[in-house]
Amino acid sequence: MKILLKIFYLASSPILTAFLLAYSVFSIFFATLEIPNIGIAAVQAKFFESWCALAFGFIPLIGGKTVGVLAILNILASAQRFTRRNIEGMGFAMTHIALVLLIVSGFLQAAWRKEGAVVLQEGVPQTSILKSSSGQPALLSTLPFSIELKKFAIENYENSDIAKDYSSLVVFRYRDIAIEKLIKMNEPASFGAWTFYQSSYRDGGKTSVLQAVKNPAGLLPTVSVALIMFGMAFTYAVRIFKKSK
Repeated sequence: MKILLKIFYLASSPILTAFLLAYSVFSIFFATLEIPNIGIAAVQAKFFESWCALAFGFIPLIGGKTVGVLAILNILASAQRFTRRNIEGMGFAMTHIALVLLIVSGFLQAAWRKEGAVVLQEGVPQTSILKSSSGQPALLSTLPFSIELKKFAIENYENSDIAKDYSSLVVFRYRDIAIEKLIKMNEPASFGAWTFYQSSYRDGGKTSVLQAVKNPAGLLPTVSVALIMFGMAFTYAVRIFKKSK
């Protein structure tokens, strides 16, 4: 019983909270340093979607999954230990539950998220999502609908050959449904369960490359943040009401 109590106090300790926050910053710093060597996608998988990792091949680090599990234990134990059993504690508990949901959404996105590339040529319907748009192409997924490039537009900086903005006018077709959408830099378009981002282009604009993302857990972070804000607002509203009385 004493051992379980010690584990509970360790799990709910503010020291563990501070350590996890500091360690997360430390891990992000090492991950950022490795981006030029292996790329953003590889860094994400190596540091944040793993249980452990080796920075630069020889510095052992705990991965994002391990940090996430420890954070969930810390949040739940802290809520159980410090939450008041009254109406004011409801907002506090709500905030902690939302934080747990936010971390869980990260696990779900790592497990369910699909991300690849669609290579489009004008007038040619495409249904294949590739793992990479360069090198040896490998099929990641097949779309239940088709996407066709109608027109690719590019705008360069004045007196320069450097692209300032570029976009793809595409048509999504599913059975008898045809929907036309414009995909621009930083302005994606969604169809079905997939979201498409303008990634790059080739052959002077004859070929458009889109990044395709399918994320069934994509709304969970938004719900979590909204719940955190509501829980905090509820807690302070109760306190203000008590002081006013």
